[in-house]
Amino acid sequence: MEFIISLSSFLFVVFIMVTIHEWGHFFVARLCGVKVDVFAIGFGKTIYSKFDSKGTEWKINVLPLGGYVKMFGDSGPASDADMEKIQLMTEDEKNFSFFHKKLWQKALVVFAGPFMNYVLAFVVMFFLLLCYGEKTISTKISIVEAGSVAENIGIKSGDIISSINGKHVSDMFEVKQIINQNRESKSLNIIVKRDNTEKIFDVIPISVQLTNGKKVMRIGVGGTEETINYNFIDSIKQASVRIYMLNVFMIDGLIKLISGEGSKDDVGGPIKIAKITGEAMKNGLQSFLGLLVLLSINLGLINLLPVPGLDGGHLMYYLINAVIGRPIPQKIQTIGIKIGFILLISLMIFVTCNDILSI
Repeated sequence: MEFIISLSSFLFVVFIMVTIHEWGHFFVARLCGVKVDVFAIGFGKTIYSKFDSKGTEWKINVLPLGGYVKMFGDSGPASDADMEKIQLMTEDEKNFSFFHKKLWQKALVVFAGPFMNYVLAFVVMFFLLLCYGEKTISTKISIVEAGSVAENIGIKSGDIISSINGKHVSDMFEVKQIINQNRESKSLNIIVKRDNTEKIFDVIPISVQLTNGKKVMRIGVGGTEETINYNFIDSIKQASVRIYMLNVFMIDGLIKLISGEGSKDDVGGPIKIAKITGEAMKNGLQSFLGLLVLLSINLGLINLLPVPGLDGGHLMYYLINAVIGRPIPQKIQTIGIKIGFILLISLMIFVTCNDILSI
């Protein structure tokens, strides 16, 4: 039963993200006057197909791990140009061909897919903040550890930390970050509010070793869990900040992974993602939507990487075209796309094997 929940949840998330992504390509392509031959969810054998009034075939295929939009003039799902077909096009057909559109139009069509993943993440984050608010650990001290630095200098439960070394702090995460940066054990000037008055303490954090061997600086206090409720405008502002910060965090993690600083255990494939998705679904709508935000940003970011075969690879080709004043030869583009797909398939095999070994 747990396997069925995990699998169905995973496929549902993939369906949402892929549909939104491909719809971005589709919508902007039509805005630019490009004829779309196929809008497909999944790969492999077609299990459902229907043509609309403009000649686009809408398909659902048997392997639901992705999707594609095939435009007029493309040779297949990878969006590489069918040069034989292009050379035989009439002037009227060229007006509907993606290949013959201006460079900026091509770039917009390609960028629209990843962009829609970010839009999806933003909309869901906005909904979460507006409807559920945001849980945070406030700077109101709920516990002072016995024998800690904080207890020894007179900090008490109920005190509210307002600033450290002159810097205003809004939650306990900021407090911990500032304290943990004090590696040289210098004195910190902490201002707290107590009974509508301010008290000033000079605190020297101590180094504490965690169970995983990592050392952190602490003063021995814990904050209070609170829920912050946002109005419509604040939800928009906070959602924008959250999406930006999550994107920065993922880019940083990707750089560390490529440079060798990260661990392969941090890389998750379809099995690991399915397991996490199933757990999120069981934990309720809020947890599930939070995971959808993370996965949608991840999909948008990965697709923007300058790897041939991904949207970012096509954008890289267009950028080179704009710089040198002519397109890269189609044969070189096709070879690059094939190499890109080999790399992607290799990565998929690696993360899947990594998932299996970690079970």
